[in-house]
Amino acid sequence: MQYYNNMRIKERLGSLSPIEYRLGSIKKTRQFFYPVQ
Repeated sequence: MQYYNNMRIKERLGSLSPIEYRLGSIKKTRQFFYPVQ
């Protein structure tokens, strides 16, 4: 699912500010923002 999560991040890059993207990356690492399905 890691590849899928990376694709989701790339899709959202256009609408995220650097700070929001950084927070999203932290949450993804903790699997809160992008939980494994």
